[in-house]
Amino acid sequence: MGVEEDYILAKDTSLKICDCDSVYFEFFTVAIYAILRKFGDYRELVLRIIEDSDIFIDDLTISEIMKKHNILNWYNFEKAYVNTTHAISVPGVTLSLENNTFEVEYSSPTVICSENCGNITNLLNCFIHEILHLLKSYFKCVEIKREDTDLSVAALRCGIYISRNSLKDGFKDAISEDYFQILDEAINVIQTTETMEEILSLKEICSDEDVLEFIDSLDEYKIHKDYGYSSIVPIVRTLWNNRQFRELVERNIVDGDIKIIFDEFNEDMGENMFQEVAQLVDDIYYAGQENKTKKVQRLKRELRSIIKSYNTKNNVLQKTSRQK
Repeated sequence: MGVEEDYILAKDTSLKICDCDSVYFEFFTVAIYAILRKFGDYRELVLRIIEDSDIFIDDLTISEIMKKHNILNWYNFEKAYVNTTHAISVPGVTLSLENNTFEVEYSSPTVICSENCGNITNLLNCFIHEILHLLKSYFKCVEIKREDTDLSVAALRCGIYISRNSLKDGFKDAISEDYFQILDEAINVIQTTETMEEILSLKEICSDEDVLEFIDSLDEYKIHKDYGYSSIVPIVRTLWNNRQFRELVERNIVDGDIKIIFDEFNEDMGENMFQEVAQLVDDIYYAGQENKTKKVQRLKRELRSIIKSYNTKNNVLQKTSRQK
């Protein structure tokens, strides 16, 4: 489908979210168009997610928006987090414990964005970032099984991020373990930037003055700028710019088998090396949160060494728009 068709589809979908005279009509139109251009192979899924999601944008904090609209904190986001972050999303899948086993509860996906993020470009970035999370959590979001006679296991998946919950018979509370979360966030940040950059192609085909005025109101520098997780994204970009790694992830991160990502990377680099990369990414991020500068620098050297080795083995670096 061409750019003109995607633009028409984006406008039609925006009308299902708000009226054409809404202050957010151009906002949604531009965002949906960009996502359709970036994730054209999943066009129907993109539209389904956007149409099915409850979307809340307000000039309050995330915590205040949740309170205003009686949105339950299903995922137990920490109070400090919902008071400071500018956007969150939940895929509409939650776990409950019934008769000592996990049960799945379904609801509408939800996106919440605070206008208190600095400017309209940042707000657009936040919204797209959260929609991409939902896109990558739609397929195989939940897997429940019993690994042995007394252990029930449920895994929630969002992109390559896995939250593994296990419950032994006779225990009241489940044990939760998270894997690859920060690496998934870094990749999502990069893909959000790539999606934002698709907006600029609208200038070539759009004749709607209101939409063109909205695009002109955006900060073009910020369109090209990665927003969030700044301590780790620049290093992850050096891996993402390797075409082999990029294509491996893009083939599997939405509806594929993420185990393929781990296995192929480890086949190239050695046993559990993908897991080591993900752990280093986690460690760098959290050490940075604690202002442990020397530790961060040491960990970054380790991570850069692994990425350099991978890029040397798979010498297929591709230029991104920021490199051209």
